[in-house]
Amino acid sequence: MSSFFFSTTSPPKARYLIPPPLDYETVLGILHNETLLHQVLYPELYSTLVQEDEDKIGREKRPAPSTAQPDPTVSLSLLSNGISCIEEMPLGFTATTIYTLSTSPDSSATSPDPSSLNQAPPSSSDPTLYLEEHRSLRALKPITRWVTHAEGPILKTRNLLRFLEEASAGKGGLGKDIDHAAALARASLYSLPAGKTDKFKDE
Repeated sequence: MSSFFFSTTSPPKARYLIPPPLDYETVLGILHNETLLHQVLYPELYSTLVQEDEDKIGREKRPAPSTAQPDPTVSLSLLSNGISCIEEMPLGFTATTIYTLSTSPDSSATSPDPSSLNQAPPSSSDPTLYLEEHRSLRALKPITRWVTHAEGPILKTRNLLRFLEEASAGKGGLGKDIDHAAALARASLYSLPAGKTDKFKDE
């Protein structure tokens, strides 16, 4: 269908503090690991029913192994300083979420160019690292007039922030065992309260 019938709406850019000691290269490596990132953003596609293991201490709940495949309606595209996540929906609707890294508290609110792959990364020595979220929804024009964007991080972003928090605590063996790291991501999404990500919001 022609773009004549569609329009795009976007909420303001959101920024979240990334917990130390995670640095630029480490977080960019997570964002560029498509296998791991897909499981972090969409754990419901990989986690089956939670199974209980009994030991001498008691019962321990953990997510059961899953052999789910990535959702074909979701595509991830690498950017020089982040990643673009595009979700295709019925009627030609498209939801795009772009995650980029920034070390500047006053960076521009302009959305990044998804085709740009030649930008030089900022210095990893900067002590403050931010995750920036740029969202947009492409839909039929009559519908976009009524679209409202909820405040606060969307589910994918909450999942990613929880995983980064878990990684910052030195857990998961990132870079050594993708399967183990992904399993830890799913476990952390079950155990951490949703409100815990609020402390990373950049006011």
